[in-house]
Amino acid sequence: MRIRRLSSRLLTLGLTSFLSASCGGINSPLEDFVNRSCTINYADSFDYCTLNETSDPVDQLMAGNSVPTKVLVEGDLEEIKSMDLGKDNISSIKDRDYKILLVPVGYGNSRQSKLTAGYFAVVLTWAFKGVNVSFSYLDTSVPISIEHVERFPMFTNKEEINTLHDKIENVYHTNGLAILLNSSKCIGSGGENPIFSTECSNSLNMAIHEVGHALGLGDGYKRYYSPRELDGRELFVSSGFFGSDVLEAFKNVQPPVKFTGNYCKCLPVYTYYEEDDIMDITFSNSELLGLLREGKSPFNPFQIELMNIKIRNALGKTKK
Repeated sequence: MRIRRLSSRLLTLGLTSFLSASCGGINSPLEDFVNRSCTINYADSFDYCTLNETSDPVDQLMAGNSVPTKVLVEGDLEEIKSMDLGKDNISSIKDRDYKILLVPVGYGNSRQSKLTAGYFAVVLTWAFKGVNVSFSYLDTSVPISIEHVERFPMFTNKEEINTLHDKIENVYHTNGLAILLNSSKCIGSGGENPIFSTECSNSLNMAIHEVGHALGLGDGYKRYYSPRELDGRELFVSSGFFGSDVLEAFKNVQPPVKFTGNYCKCLPVYTYYEEDDIMDITFSNSELLGLLREGKSPFNPFQIELMNIKIRNALGKTKK
């Protein structure tokens, strides 16, 4: 099976026509769909779905392989349980319906943790303009265990973060916690409780990018992806596998579609817009601050709509 290389110019396809032109049946599970495709080596293209000689330990981890981890921060569950936290320990920049609380980890000095958390709360408020989310912060450092595989951090003991969330919920309602890690290593991960370093050269990019993941966005840069990750949030092989939220965002925004120039095995991978965004490239701190001062967003309109849909769905479930 051979696939003709598509032009990298924008494909101005409407959703209906794209569905009919997509490269597979809409009723097939995405994993099976990709596994039925052939594998071709393209000298000038990247294969998102195949591990190769350039794949690092994080790619191996994402592929489900066993990878050794290193301790980054030692936590203390008993200390978290004994912490006396009140509403006066929480500062809010602006209240919106969906609230994310920033939690400093690895700071010995409470003044430093408060200043850092306050700064990131302000920057995140600027960056997520147009999204129904607000950022507050805890004024003290919390001993939560963090380990990592190179650039990817993770919780060593989920009971610690769950205990902290329950304790905070008694005095202040929040929809999620984000971990501000006192580290010069440029590391970060998304998920329900994103983690990002605050002391590296592109720490603002890490913060915005990882919170974007927590609000439903996907990656767009070159790394290993499981086919199930190519679901239309940033990259996709077929619009036939869009979830209901992606379909809604696509209908509301009607973003232009473009071919990335890369493949998942032999399937062409698509994304949106010509412009690079923060889920695809890395901005330096100075570049990001310049962008925000000009009133520009690091996100494209489709991403903003997708985040607001996730928030509306989350708030709806909470009300029930």
